[in-house]
Amino acid sequence: SYDGSLVWSCELGDVVAESSPALSITHGIVVIGAGDGILYAANASATSCLSFIWTYATGASIRSTPLIDDEDNVFVGSRDGKLHVVNLLDGSLKWTYTSVTNAGFDASPAIDRHGLRVYVADMDGRLYALAARDHPGESRVAGDEVWNVTVGASPASGIESSIAVDIAGNIYLGSGDGSVYAISQAGDELWSV
Repeated sequence: SYDGSLVWSCELGDVVAESSPALSITHGIVVIGAGDGILYAANASATSCLSFIWTYATGASIRSTPLIDDEDNVFVGSRDGKLHVVNLLDGSLKWTYTSVTNAGFDASPAIDRHGLRVYVADMDGRLYALAARDHPGESRVAGDEVWNVTVGASPASGIESSIAVDIAGNIYLGSGDGSVYAISQAGDELWSV
């Protein structure tokens, strides 16, 4: 509310630790990831929260903030080593991608400006570029890996920071090794500090 008073609250099955809610303004749905591995969708314009629109169970804790794209896909990483992609409107599974080492995905995913590539990083220090959706003229379909690279020195440090993508498609992320990296849209390291 505009005056800061409580509009509603929902009882979740566990804490919401590092994950922040994501909001679809178009559909008025707020999506929340919790420590119990459940992704919850609630009506953002409701006056009370008596039930959820849908829930979706991953295999482990969610620390990643969900990402909602313009085609009503919800992307969320989980400590089960998978990026889960579900339908915003009904919570049905669209596809998953599993980390090459089964390391958890704590970092929040990011998407390029065209909505074609989604980027996600795991706790083993790998950054992945995945096809976010089917695209006419390309041989890849949604969920296919475009590339993956280890970020930083070996042995790699886990990546928990959120990922940012600029208008040129360059990816920026922090690593557990204390550095920030810039990676090109082709997966090459541009610089680090």
